[in-house]
Amino acid sequence: MVAPVYLLLGPETGEKQERIKAIRNQIAKENGSTPEVHHYYPTDEGWEGQMYQNLTTVGFFASWQLVILSQVEMLGAKESKQLADFLKPLLAPKPAPYQATLILVSDETYLREGKVLQTTIPKNLTTMFYEMFDDRKEEWVGSYFHRHGITITPDGISTLLDMVENNTTELKIAANQLILFWQLEKRSTPVDGEAVETYMANTKEEDAFTLFPAIMARDLKGSIRILQQIFALGDSRTSFSLYSQLLFQFRKLLSIEELYHQTHSEKEAFLKAQVFGKNAGVYTPKDRTTYHKALSNYSLDQARQVLSCFEDADIPLKGAGDMSTTLWEQLLSTIILHNGKRIASPVFVTAASME
Repeated sequence: MVAPVYLLLGPETGEKQERIKAIRNQIAKENGSTPEVHHYYPTDEGWEGQMYQNLTTVGFFASWQLVILSQVEMLGAKESKQLADFLKPLLAPKPAPYQATLILVSDETYLREGKVLQTTIPKNLTTMFYEMFDDRKEEWVGSYFHRHGITITPDGISTLLDMVENNTTELKIAANQLILFWQLEKRSTPVDGEAVETYMANTKEEDAFTLFPAIMARDLKGSIRILQQIFALGDSRTSFSLYSQLLFQFRKLLSIEELYHQTHSEKEAFLKAQVFGKNAGVYTPKDRTTYHKALSNYSLDQARQVLSCFEDADIPLKGAGDMSTTLWEQLLSTIILHNGKRIASPVFVTAASME
């Protein structure tokens, strides 16, 4: 029988999505109709009132409500306790009647502010979704291509895993694109590493808004690769536009860091972030994930140091000419490896040196 609440934790988004789909199908099977689905984030305006209303009233178009609350790691202690108190009667040995199911989702494995919520939900209703181990990822990719009648070489698998984010959702999207391309071209040869690299390089667009998350994740190798793709496809003004776009994001990061330091609330910091006195709030799920990771990887002092280092690079970058790519690679190395701190003898890092 479907439960009133499920807690899905961990960074593996693909399997979490499959679990949500299975819960939705179970509700439909038990009730004879598809549930109404409502999806909220802690940064949505008025999310609490709407969520609790969905959980306590019967919908107009379905007899069951399925409510999904993502990024629950952003809930404060007060919000978490309120939600835990709401759920306790539904989880009792003789539960109160309900016609709704709540799915709580987080990329984290532990709810720092929501400890009371995590302990309230029984372990049998809590599932941890870890990233796949390397050997499992390779097996998954090979099997997925095989099911579609296409062979991918070990080199092709390795290249695909190097170029795609480590979760089944991103892997499935990339694999489906490659499979479709192979089928349309009616190719009979195996998909090898060169084919994967060529296809992915021609279809994936990189810019400042894909580079910044890699920097925030402290992924130097990924950052360098994205940087090189940006310059490979750009024009003479690429360095100028890249700098201005990244500068805005670094300034937003510092605003978020300062607000979080004052309030200890990610939700408030994301909503009230400003750049030059103008609102620069974080609203989309993807951006929330990026800046949440940034708060974990860079302290307030480090964020200040990174911004200072980046601002100081303005004039050198503008005067670098043909050497701008080289200077950019050095700048990213200084930010990611040394938090923007200038060192006496910097270690020069390029994509080639990391092979």
